[in-house]
Amino acid sequence: MLGVDPKFTWGDLVDVSPYHNREQSGIAEVCGITRIENEKLEKIYDRPHGTYVYTVEFNESGESIEVPEDLLTKTSAL
Repeated sequence: MLGVDPKFTWGDLVDVSPYHNREQSGIAEVCGITRIENEKLEKIYDRPHGTYVYTVEFNESGESIEVPEDLLTKTSAL
């Protein structure tokens, strides 16, 4: 089942796939985790109940965005 446990944790480096036509993608650090627990979040992220959305921060720009778990890949690259 999706979303039983978060795939990533705070401080993990992840590769972010493009999302919602954002130009920002690449390597970022996980700085927050939210579990989709209601219909509002399901609609916002177009993901099912119980899945995770992560707040990630890009080291170069300092920008932070929220990204669904399936658009992240763990990496060790800086």
